[in-house]
Amino acid sequence: MAGFLAELSPTALVLLLTPITLITYYILFAPRIEFSPKAPKQTSEQYPVVGALAYFSAKWDFYRRSSRESPSGNFSFYLGRNAVVGLSGEIGRDVFYNTREFGISQGQALNPRIPGPPELPGFLGKALSLDDDDFSPVFLRFLRSIFTTERFARDLPVLVHDAKEGLRTLATSSSTIINPFDALFKVIFQLTARELCCSDIADQTELLDKMIQLFLTAGTSYNPRIILFPPLIKWLSPAYWKQMSASIRMYMLVKDILDQRKRTGKRGTDPLQHLIDQGLGDATLIQMLLTALFAGIENSGKNAAWNLIYLSLNPTWKAKVLDEIKAAVAKYTTDRTAPFIEQLSSLPLEAWEREFPAIDMVLTETIRLQIQGVLFRKNVGGSDIKVGDEIIPNGAFVLYHNADVHLDPSIYPDPLKWDPSRHLPENPESKKKRKEFLGWGAGKHSCGGIRFAKFENNIAVVLFLATYDFELCDEQGRVLKIAPEYNVNSQSSSQPDSPAYIRIWPREEMGEGLHG
Repeated sequence: MAGFLAELSPTALVLLLTPITLITYYILFAPRIEFSPKAPKQTSEQYPVVGALAYFSAKWDFYRRSSRESPSGNFSFYLGRNAVVGLSGEIGRDVFYNTREFGISQGQALNPRIPGPPELPGFLGKALSLDDDDFSPVFLRFLRSIFTTERFARDLPVLVHDAKEGLRTLATSSSTIINPFDALFKVIFQLTARELCCSDIADQTELLDKMIQLFLTAGTSYNPRIILFPPLIKWLSPAYWKQMSASIRMYMLVKDILDQRKRTGKRGTDPLQHLIDQGLGDATLIQMLLTALFAGIENSGKNAAWNLIYLSLNPTWKAKVLDEIKAAVAKYTTDRTAPFIEQLSSLPLEAWEREFPAIDMVLTETIRLQIQGVLFRKNVGGSDIKVGDEIIPNGAFVLYHNADVHLDPSIYPDPLKWDPSRHLPENPESKKKRKEFLGWGAGKHSCGGIRFAKFENNIAVVLFLATYDFELCDEQGRVLKIAPEYNVNSQSSSQPDSPAYIRIWPREEMGEGLHG
């Protein structure tokens, strides 16, 4: 070893020893919150220094084992120097969702991954930081200001047009095999970019494709284990720089559009123009738009694809959805001689938001099954927080796993079965289950984008079913009767581990249409 070091140049020696020195100092001397005897029991699955490595590889399995070890169901552990408390059960869930002292933005420091807007480097300008206490309320006010009935009604025709054109190009012959996750992603991305970011990206194919590629690049460029090490170490990570490069390029793409509007005096009717008119600084304005874009896309495209997979295997619910579509058109159409898809396109906003309860139940059940992952908070209140007879130390991170309720057989019998009838209004358990459903957040931390998420899902799913019939198959076109397995240990809605495919064919070519 000494001989090896002696052969290194001074520069190489510095590059080698600097990270080793930083990590050693971090491990030995950096302050760490110590769990008091009143904190939840520490999990047995920990190693010295690094903590609970099983958390990274299989979050739900680790969560369940650790919860079962603890008398209260809550548990404590370390991730490097980070003190973490996992909550479970009804009391833990209530504390997690209803404690004002739990910071959402600050909690994301434990989740250094994309999709999710990373911090923009300071040289791009002074922006309201995601870690600032003011960011969440400012961001939620922004969402409320753009998610209005007036704006949705105004944009509805172009949103329907976007979706129709995106779906129309999927079928290259009378029978086409597609990956629904790829196909629906671009449709959902375009709708989301138009309503949550700026219309220029949605209108220009080149910009849309570029933004999608940057999003996907950032989405595969993270290493969650980086939180085990000193903050400076991330600067030595290729994944960090790849992620940061994609973030900067997204920033510059939106900045170019912003500068062009300022230079030419061109005005829009999109969120970008809304923030310009409010007088926000460029960096904060773009941070808001990218945060909204990431939040809107993270799960919606995958949920829409899973909806189609589940419907392809359930003819009863597929028929319910088709009947709803026909009933909505019959109720609102003013020209019964027009092609069905054109009658559908003329539906008013109230129809898109109110006339598809079966699709809403389909989406709810898909979210219950697919969005399994850890939610993050941090105790930033300045004092310990009680949870039952235990305490969450000030400064500790706080976790809750959706599957704690969504896969609880006492609430959802046969929890791994996809069954939208759980959410039927006449189901005596439906009201109770609605209280236990966390797909849209809960308590003081409800999802600010629920209305738009349902709205765009209805547009995508309704137009897909009105345009195509479909069946689940493998890549060679062989029909499948069982849904692909999904990973319950994933951090959010995800594609199946093995690619999924559906065969589609235009309804007109089947001679059935939907004109009844």
